[in-house]
Amino acid sequence: MTAIVGATLVAGPVHAEPVNTGGKNVVVDRDDLQRGHRAAPGPSGDVPEAPLPSSTDDEAQPSVPMPVPDGAFGYLATRSATLWLAQQRPGDLIRAFPVPPNYRAANNVLARQIDRELKAAVKTKGACVQIIVDPRSSEGNLFDYGVWSVAPAYCPPS
Repeated sequence: MTAIVGATLVAGPVHAEPVNTGGKNVVVDRDDLQRGHRAAPGPSGDVPEAPLPSSTDDEAQPSVPMPVPDGAFGYLATRSATLWLAQQRPGDLIRAFPVPPNYRAANNVLARQIDRELKAAVKTKGACVQIIVDPRSSEGNLFDYGVWSVAPAYCPPS
């Protein structure tokens, strides 16, 4: 699943490559996505603890950024990059992937999470999204991904 999902997350016009890992986020702006520029390091990992969203929650609320584990890659999108990503409808792309039956449920869960978090970020003025990619995956995956809506106070300027 994650190899297939990873292709979607970077299949926009271009993608920003991480410059920091472990405890930090890389700030990604729409210009980075459209021109292929490498993103500058973003805010460091000293953020308050936040509960993980339930996979059954129908509506997310933007909150503090999630801590980025050591060895993982954290991306904190600007507001403009968040709006651009929402226009690409990544949840629909993930659901449309032709995957083996054993990956279908996982792809659908990730698609719902992305849809839920992007919806919350888009409808909250100034909010953004955070994506964490952890190469130390759970069983059966190449990578583990997480997407969270982030409150405006923690979002980088566009």
